[in-house]
Amino acid sequence: MESNVKQNRRKHKWLSPLMLILCTVLVIYTISLIVPITWGFFTSLKGKYEMRTNMFGLPKEWKWINYSEAFKAYKVLRRAPGGGWETVLLDKMMIYSVLYAVGCAAIQAIVTCIVAYVTSKFSHFFFAKMIYSTVLIVMMLPIVGSLPAEIALARTLGLYDSILGMWVLKFNFLGMYYLVFYAMFKGIPKDFSEAAYIDGANEWMVMLKIILPMARNTLSIVILLNFIGYWNDYQTPMLYMPSYPTMAYGLYNYSNTTDQNFVNVPMQLTGCMLLMLPVLVIFMIFRNKLIGNISMGGLKE
Repeated sequence: MESNVKQNRRKHKWLSPLMLILCTVLVIYTISLIVPITWGFFTSLKGKYEMRTNMFGLPKEWKWINYSEAFKAYKVLRRAPGGGWETVLLDKMMIYSVLYAVGCAAIQAIVTCIVAYVTSKFSHFFFAKMIYSTVLIVMMLPIVGSLPAEIALARTLGLYDSILGMWVLKFNFLGMYYLVFYAMFKGIPKDFSEAAYIDGANEWMVMLKIILPMARNTLSIVILLNFIGYWNDYQTPMLYMPSYPTMAYGLYNYSNTTDQNFVNVPMQLTGCMLLMLPVLVIFMIFRNKLIGNISMGGLKE
């Protein structure tokens, strides 16, 4: 009898009006994400003029050749080391994109995580409070007109037009993810570190062997989210490293082409699908980390 009562209570909770509203909103939101992607994929396989007469239906003739043509059209001109200009095709842009997105995402996430741990650990010190306040102020105050100064500084330090230079420029902890890590480290019980101190561990051992492994789920998710942001970023590579164009930079040139064979909706969407495909593959591989439970547990009695 008691088990039946508990089951009825659970059913009642799941069938509450609030849960029905939330489920409806989530279903609508999911459809709003899936429908445009599906429509874009099918449209990318249509002919140049079929879009006018068949906007929402399946392609009458599947133009898989659109992808091979778009692959060849993905190109950016850059200055050659010996002078003049040379063409960078999609294969090189893919390599530059991976180096730029993975390196910047990992470096920024790891630096932010370590700084957040140190400032949360020693939050009673004035310097830690100053760092925390600086992050909040930078997030609240818009910085306008700083781009020319940043480029000039990068040129002076020898960091301009270099992937390694971009990695160095991403050694910062400013942004929302600092607050995420800070709150997470504040929520970790001190019993973990105190037990390590009793066993003879120092601060480095506690951070590297106790605390950071506990934050690996959050850290991996932040790296993935940063990766997606950097993968779709075309403005920063275009301004800071023009000799190393990424796929997003190539898509920017592709979408602004004057070639009449590509100035149509199917071919433009084909270019977008080429850029989206790696991110979609990564999402399918790491979807459990993105949508899984990332909550931190405490000590069990």
